[in-house]
Amino acid sequence: MSETIESNNLTPSRDDKNIATVTHLAGTVFSFIPGLWVWILKKDDGAYIAD
Repeated sequence: MSETIESNNLTPSRDDKNIATVTHLAGTVFSFIPGLWVWILKKDDGAYIAD
């Protein structure tokens, strides 16, 4: 059985990419706190951040 994964649902917007970049950089200094904070606030905004 072959399983097809649709990548259209996870195509990030420019804003999602910027949020992910800033969160990643802040995570190097403040550990997991920025990632948790962004996920809690933005998890319903898009599939890219929720994933």
